[in-house]
Amino acid sequence: MKILELMLLGANLVVLVLGIGIGLVQWVVAARAMISIPGHYRPEINPWSWRTAFNPQAGLLFPQLLTKEGQRHAATFWRAAGLFVLCVAVPFGMAFLTEMATGMQLIRR
Repeated sequence: MKILELMLLGANLVVLVLGIGIGLVQWVVAARAMISIPGHYRPEINPWSWRTAFNPQAGLLFPQLLTKEGQRHAATFWRAAGLFVLCVAVPFGMAFLTEMATGMQLIRR
C-alpha cells in the first residue's frame, strides 16, 4: 500500500469512529428532547386533541403550539437530528471519495 492510501484509511477510520460516537450521543439528545415535548404545550392545548392530530409530538413541526421551554426542546431535537445525519453522511462520503481517488474500497457493495 502506498503511504497516501494508509493515511486515507487512517483518516476514514478516525472519522468513522468519531461519527459513530457523536451520532450515538445525538441520538440520545434527540430522544430526550422528544420525550419532554408532550409536557410543554400551551395550557389551552391538549396534546392528545384534534389540534395536534392526536399526536403529542406534533409540537416538533408546529412550535407555535408549545411554550418557550417546549420550543427550546424542539430546537434541540432538530439540531441533534441534523448532527446525526451529518455524522452518518460524512464517513460514507469520505469512503466514496477515497474509492474514487485511490480505487481502494472501504465499503463493500
